[in-house]
Amino acid sequence: ANAALEAQGFEIASFLSWWEKVAFEVVAPRFPPRIRLAATAAAEHFTGTRAEIALRVRVLEQAHPAMQALLFWHAAEEIEHKSVAFEGFETVDGRYHVRVAGLFVALVALTRFWAAATKHLLREEAKMGTDLRAAARAARDNPRLQLELKRRFEMFPDAILEYLRPGFHPDDIDDLGLARAYLASIGRLEG
Repeated sequence: ANAALEAQGFEIASFLSWWEKVAFEVVAPRFPPRIRLAATAAAEHFTGTRAEIALRVRVLEQAHPAMQALLFWHAAEEIEHKSVAFEGFETVDGRYHVRVAGLFVALVALTRFWAAATKHLLREEAKMGTDLRAAARAARDNPRLQLELKRRFEMFPDAILEYLRPGFHPDDIDDLGLARAYLASIGRLEG
């Protein structure tokens, strides 16, 4: 995906370098390993939730077919391994208050990352001559896109509340069928 963006004229190396520095040299050293693991488990829950949204709501159907295939496959992959970091955390620590602390670290980090990534990509679009106001109007006037975005934003707070439930486990969310159905539809379902 990064190579495809670069081939289209997007400069992303500086953003990725910035994020790596912030994540691994600024943020990570401020937290003990158990909080970092809890944050990873929470981040995996968020990516699993976004994956479920992508496959359930089919929000990516307007994307370029190659990007759509990559992102749908990635969504299925996120669902398949959504429990790995959580189970690692449960084995290493498992305390509720540490899980919640990790959730808040992940929320702040991912929110900042997604905002910074969006801002960077919009700047790159503008450099290539994209009329961002016209694109925003087109998005605002697209009822299907607006419905999809509304569904995405409605599901995300529920995912946070679900994660905060004592006794939560990622496998409590029955979405493996979505991943398996997509993988079967592209002939990639293994055993």
